[in-house]
Amino acid sequence: MSGTRVIIADDRREVRSGLRALLEEEQARFVIMEAADLRQLMPQLQQSCVDLVLLDWELGPVSGPDILAMLKGVCPNTPVVALSARPEARNSALASGATAFILKADCVETVLAAVRSAIGSRDYDQRKEEAR
Repeated sequence: MSGTRVIIADDRREVRSGLRALLEEEQARFVIMEAADLRQLMPQLQQSCVDLVLLDWELGPVSGPDILAMLKGVCPNTPVVALSARPEARNSALASGATAFILKADCVETVLAAVRSAIGSRDYDQRKEEAR
């Protein structure tokens, strides 16, 4: 399987399904995996880092900043787009190191723009690292 590998980590099945459908409509090739909780997310990342994580900032009992720290401990170069229904979570997510923040109520184009930007920043970082 080749393509941009994305994990959608959200405890709500309808959110995961909606994001999957949205990404599958894109012209880019995405290999999409899902995680309903931290117990599903971390083993997938420990097996192989992905190109992007779409992370529910309220995923289970562990706080968003703590989940992001765990994720970055395993896959430090993987961009993470934080998702939340709460606009006040934006500052916490970005201050903790999320590449972008999306309100779950945002329109389709906002979601796609954030995904493209996060993937582009990862590609840029990889090219910079390879040039060293």
